[in-house]
Amino acid sequence: MNGIQAEIDDYLARYAATLTSYGARAAAGLWGVPGMILDDRGAGVVESREAMAEGLERSHPFYRRLGRRGPRGRPAVRNSLDTSWAA
Repeated sequence: MNGIQAEIDDYLARYAATLTSYGARAAAGLWGVPGMILDDRGAGVVESREAMAEGLERSHPFYRRLGRRGPRGRPAVRNSLDTSWAA
C-alpha cells in the first residue's frame, strides 16, 4: 500500500468511526468548510462546522433506522480507489 492509499484508508476509517458512533461533532471536524451537502431532495452549502454538526445530528434518526450496516443491509461500500470501509 502506498502513502496516499494509507492516508485515504486512515481518513475513511476515522470518518466511518464517527458515523457508526453518531459523533456529529467529530464527523464535522473531518469536513472542509464551506461544505456542500447533496441528497435526493437537493443541494446546499454549509458555512460552518457547527452547522455541519447540527445537520448531521438531524440525520441520526434516519441512520439509526437503517442500522449500522447501511442502506439495503449492505455491510460495506467500495470506493473508486478500491478502499473498503463500513457503511
